Amino acid sequence: MKYLKYLEDENPYTKENSLLNVAQALLYLYFWINDNELSATNYYEISLDTYKKLLNSFDEEENANMRSTYIYHIKDDIIEKLKLIYNLYYKFDKLTQGKTCQGTNCKCAQECVNLYTQVLNDCNRDVNADYCNELDKFRQKYHAHMNNNNRCDKKYKYLPSPIKSNIAVISVPIVITLTAFILFLLYKVYNNLILMFVYYTFSYNIINIKKL
Repeated sequence: MKYLKYLEDENPYTKENSLLNVAQALLYLYFWINDNELSATNYYEISLDTYKKLLNSFDEEENANMRSTYIYHIKDDIIEKLKLIYNLYYKFDKLTQGKTCQGTNCKCAQECVNLYTQVLNDCNRDVNADYCNELDKFRQKYHAHMNNNNRCDKKYKYLPSPIKSNIAVISVPIVITLTAFILFLLYKVYNNLILMFVYYTFSYNIINIKKL
């Protein structure tokens, strides 16, 4: 609640840009909560409905407007897609750090391939340039790691490209969610101070996705 109180006090609802900054920060908070749950022994995924109830409770207590700001600027379907990419990076982080997934490190590679296939299917259905380009960046990082680590079955070494040259890829502006999400992944490597510095340095890229 202290984080929400800080947002309420430091971002007065006077300009549209301030509302967008608040929405981006609320998106960061949602992934931060779930990231901490992933590290817990008894993992419990915080659903979007539960998160909205949390925001609603804060609004009632502080006479604020956080829940409506979140709902207005951020689409649930895009959040669900970004959660898939987040889980993909989470498994990949385990793979690169030599940790295990269900007993072996190569199981992490298998789970990466399975999750990648699921996200790839979303990419192909949506024909979304931003979404597919971010997936291709992951593919390149995955290949670079697997080429230097030949301990797992070769069927886990290659991921098909999400970029198809024979179709016209239509770019949809989801920069607000992609920026907040990808920068959140830096949390796995850098400390919170560095993350927040980069996070707000890139805040000028925010686009109101509700205008789609």
